Amino acid sequence: MSQPPTADHRVIARKGMRGKIARRMHKSLAGMAQLTLEAAAAGDAVVRLRERNAHQGRPLAYDDILIAAVARTLCQHLRLNGVLVDQEIRLYREIHISLAIALSEGLVAPACSMPTGSTSPPSPTGGPTSSGGRARAC
Repeated sequence: MSQPPTADHRVIARKGMRGKIARRMHKSLAGMAQLTLEAAAAGDAVVRLRERNAHQGRPLAYDDILIAAVARTLCQHLRLNGVLVDQEIRLYREIHISLAIALSEGLVAPACSMPTGSTSPPSPTGGPTSSGGRARAC
């Protein structure tokens, strides 16, 4: 039951798109190991890649480059593409990536999928970009 707002806070009901997102994120979080890894990397090559593609008329968003890098990593390290179900680890052949993007109405998460048998995703320089509002199929 929702509590009325007070002088020190306001209440936003968890319903609609935001409610669905919150329920799904909580369900996902509840079913996985709580682990955080941190790393740092120089981004000079990423900036150069964006600049080079912009000059060639193929602008890239950083999101596009990140998704391509994660897809390549999953292809090279297949054990990262698994989930724990009961007492077994299921390693999946297909790779599905989604990157949540915040909008004023909530989040959107276009999915990028690679079919079974693919060994490497395409270069991030081809296809529509996330900045163009369309998900790119790998």
